[in-house]
Amino acid sequence: MSATGYLDACGFIPASSGTVDFVVSAAITGYQTPASAGAVNGTVYSYRAESADKSQWEEGFGAYTESTTTLARTTITANSSGTTSKIDFSAAPNVFIVAASADLQDASLLKSGTLPAARIAFAAKSDQTTATSTTLPVSPGVQQYHPSASKAWASFKYNGSAIVINDSNNISSITRNSVGDYTVNFTTAFANSGYVVIGTTTNYGGTAPGVITLVSSNSTAAPTLKSTTQVRLCAMASTNSTLTDFGEIDIAFFGTQ
Repeated sequence: MSATGYLDACGFIPASSGTVDFVVSAAITGYQTPASAGAVNGTVYSYRAESADKSQWEEGFGAYTESTTTLARTTITANSSGTTSKIDFSAAPNVFIVAASADLQDASLLKSGTLPAARIAFAAKSDQTTATSTTLPVSPGVQQYHPSASKAWASFKYNGSAIVINDSNNISSITRNSVGDYTVNFTTAFANSGYVVIGTTTNYGGTAPGVITLVSSNSTAAPTLKSTTQVRLCAMASTNSTLTDFGEIDIAFFGTQ
């Protein structure tokens, strides 16, 4: 493993000596603190720490924690003692964020666009959910957690004997309770039952549009079934509220997972 991020002109003095992690105290004159240089929480940075007279020094890498302004000394790659252990600094050292040779060994792959993911700080699920970062790249495995993305959808119909799902995402099954009445089951549950349901159907009788609604006992009652794992829907004609097994029913769900 090596660094997953880089900072320009970043050098600081930690609050303590010894073998503890480096908690930022102040910037070295002419340099920036990690926060000022744009350090990203959880990103791994390579560093060189050295005493004023250079008799004690250490090179390694570790993750930066924004809330405590701390650079971890997770892995030591070299030091003044000739080992890979943390140096017990007699005084708070000067710490510089650097680019080690291991960090740059795959830099030539940038041209082909195949830089290993381990060297890039990608958005996590929490980054997608909060939707505040404007810099982190997004991988396919977490893109659906953004508030703007549909968390589940399906196109289906009842063919007279069984439910046929034409295509879907995050839908484990759909059950037909009766004519135009269905229960949709999610593969991955929602975080709460406040998700949004939208849907459309083919026309009723060739002219009247169909309507997708949540099943409830009356217009002011809560839905009969709308949980984090399943929801009950009905499809009806907009003209006379006749429950109908339409030729195609398309549904989508938006919310937090």
